[in-house]
Amino acid sequence: ALESFVDELAREAVQDPYLYRRALLAHDARALAVLDAAASRAGWGTPLPAGQGRGIAFAEAFGTLLAQVVELAVEPGKQIRLRRVVTAADAGRVYDPGIAASNIEGGVVWALSGALKGEVTFAEGRAVPTNFDGYDVMR
Repeated sequence: ALESFVDELAREAVQDPYLYRRALLAHDARALAVLDAAASRAGWGTPLPAGQGRGIAFAEAFGTLLAQVVELAVEPGKQIRLRRVVTAADAGRVYDPGIAASNIEGGVVWALSGALKGEVTFAEGRAVPTNFDGYDVMR
């Protein structure tokens, strides 16, 4: 939600979402390096075919800085197809790169699940699913 709001601010300022975030993070060289790495590896600014779009986001969680670029295509019938996710992360000192990669990949799956298919229903003021076993995660 926060990064969607940053996109709205960039649109209101008539600025590219990546460049807008660069300006917001100008005081933090580490954050800029992560944002720039994701944008560069995703080819930010290069044209996409008709019906495709690209979005960028930046976050800090538990001392790790992350930037992600998501590319989507809208197919006939308005079905959304994920083309790719490019992630750049600076986790500081990493003792087990496999675990770090798994955590980031798992975060991508949970985020996409929530964005593209997730639903939590409520009845009588309470969530119907009572645990993660009742939440449909992408596979």
